[in-house]
Amino acid sequence: MKQFIFNKSFITLFLGVLIFGCVDRNYNDPENKEISPIPEGSATITIGELKAMHSGRDNDTTSIPENTVIVGQVISDDEAGNIYKELYLKDATGGILIRLDKSPLYPTFRYGQQVGIICDDLVLGSYGGNVQLGIPSLYKGSPAAGRVPGPLMEQYMFTGTIDSVEAITATVKEIQEDLSTYLGRKVRIDQIESADSEGTTYADAENEKTKNRNFNDGTSSSNITLRSSGFSDFAGAVMPSGKGTMYAIVGTFNGSPQLLINNPKTDMVNFGEPVEGNVYLEEKFEEVTEGELSIEGWTNSNEQGTVKWKVEGDGNGNKYAYANAYQSNDAVSEAWMVLPTINESNLQLSFRAAAGFFVEDHLDVLRVKVSTNYNNSISVATWEDVTDQANLPVFGNRDGDWWDWKESKIDLSSFSGNVTIAFVYYGSNTNSTKVEIDNIVVTDVDDTTTDPDNGDYYDKANGKEGFSLKTALSEIISANHTDISYGGLWTLYHTSDDKYQKSETIWDMYSDIPDPENPSVPDGAQPGEYEYTITDDQCGNSGSGEGYCYNREHVMPQSWFDKEYPMRTDAHHIVPTDAYVNTMRSNNPHGEVATSTWTSKNGSKLGSGTSASGYTGKVFEPIDEYKGDFARMYLYMATRYEDQIGSWVNNGQAGTVLDGSSDKVYKEWFLTLMLKWHNNDPVSFKEIDRNEQIFERQGNRNPFIDHPEYANMIWGNSVN
Repeated sequence: MKQFIFNKSFITLFLGVLIFGCVDRNYNDPENKEISPIPEGSATITIGELKAMHSGRDNDTTSIPENTVIVGQVISDDEAGNIYKELYLKDATGGILIRLDKSPLYPTFRYGQQVGIICDDLVLGSYGGNVQLGIPSLYKGSPAAGRVPGPLMEQYMFTGTIDSVEAITATVKEIQEDLSTYLGRKVRIDQIESADSEGTTYADAENEKTKNRNFNDGTSSSNITLRSSGFSDFAGAVMPSGKGTMYAIVGTFNGSPQLLINNPKTDMVNFGEPVEGNVYLEEKFEEVTEGELSIEGWTNSNEQGTVKWKVEGDGNGNKYAYANAYQSNDAVSEAWMVLPTINESNLQLSFRAAAGFFVEDHLDVLRVKVSTNYNNSISVATWEDVTDQANLPVFGNRDGDWWDWKESKIDLSSFSGNVTIAFVYYGSNTNSTKVEIDNIVVTDVDDTTTDPDNGDYYDKANGKEGFSLKTALSEIISANHTDISYGGLWTLYHTSDDKYQKSETIWDMYSDIPDPENPSVPDGAQPGEYEYTITDDQCGNSGSGEGYCYNREHVMPQSWFDKEYPMRTDAHHIVPTDAYVNTMRSNNPHGEVATSTWTSKNGSKLGSGTSASGYTGKVFEPIDEYKGDFARMYLYMATRYEDQIGSWVNNGQAGTVLDGSSDKVYKEWFLTLMLKWHNNDPVSFKEIDRNEQIFERQGNRNPFIDHPEYANMIWGNSVN
């Protein structure tokens, strides 16, 4: 290995140049030309050599000689919350954990990014046998490697470019028998499956407790542990059934190996039983040669420009098709990937898509089209665009979710005979967002899949009214409801409550002050208005007043349903709000205030109810712009939990609004008020978008947003 020795002043200068020349929030974006690799030879020692300095004792630390620099690649990603204030790096000789007092870390240190660490003044410690790098500290009175304070990170760390992460293929038996070889590294384990009972979740989301789960690939007589945090977004998700491939970081606790995943979306792949019914086409690109896409029976055409579809791997062993117009010199790029024609009817298309290197305002990136008269000529054929059924990445935002796979299922039953499907990429030399496609499967239509846009979702409700309609809706929106976990709400808010569609600002109905001239379009510019940055300003406490941070408000207070699941994590009635205003609202019902005892900066009020409303107890009144939003959340709760909401009447203050029934649900005064708010404040784009985002993650919808008329059809004859 090429080595050279730094002196203290040179280290400072060297780090300063790298930090100010290399670190950027846009990372390895093609438009961000100043990003460059960490120079070869920057490391004075390997990670393996650094770890070997430590004795391995948990209650002791090892000082590190001056002028010690390591360079590694990030193999951890804390976006899903399974990793907290820790960064895992690996090089060719091993991996190490760095303890950092900052969360989240993924916006600063991207998965696959080069990171260098100047180890002067840091120490090596260990916990359960895992060697860690941190600042000198104490843990239960003994020396330990503590977390590097966030403001000091730039003194020790510098970054370079992003590259794919290479995972080492291993079996459970190999990891168990040769733990030191794999410790701290990213591994790929094929044909692995859960050894726990079917339906087991990754962790305990209800009590937010970390859990160990058992897996095996059939090579060992003993299972290996997968450890997942109860605070992770996927804590309450059920682990996959069947066999598949797991990508994990290898750790240890007292000599026994433990596995750690970043996110099941990326690290638990190809699990499950074979697809039922007829499979007419299936392509995962695993056997396709990397480079320009060439598959028998497929068409890969650059209709405009020079860009064609290509195939590459992610370093973990997965391959996918991709298109990218970066450095193409094209004024316009239009690349078609046309699948073989299928002479069948009643078809369904499934695939997943991811994107990165986002270019601001490059919105038209990918379309999915279908033809029934394609005959080897793209321009002559008639194509119908079905992209509106797809769940694609959010394009046009440079700080979007890079490489976050989105699953799509498109109903093609309206096409019959000679069905040809095409994926079309649009870009240019400047509009050079990269898009990736994988796991393309064409099967018979899954009769259990319904699309709310074509009416199928609410088919069971057709022809019904009154409480029969309500019961039908309850069955519909309960069927595919998936618990996204309490921690998962934070991630959901990035898209469901994104004020300007840039994943930057939370849309808080308790702090937003609408423009009087255009109240439905937020501008953040009204007198007294304040805004919160997504993630950076989230918290659990209320602070000393408004504008401190935002947290999660249950529109129907948790005490009303005794903090039971899935109500406690149901995103349809849990919204991000100013933490202080949330505290002031407390568990009081929403209502109309006669005399206010407290008023927020945007005009929301706390006080006694009006006699005209029929309830004079303490209530909280939001501003007019959002009264319909809250009303439709209450109507949703009455419908989704029809089978149990009647039993909540004696919980906390629930009896102020609940009448103890399962059909009417609410007392006369409250139901009358909710219908009034619902009718006076029509459904907004904000609600429509939020409903879509929740449906994508949680699997169910608020029917009173999709069909506002349902409210009066159900309860119109129940109020005076």
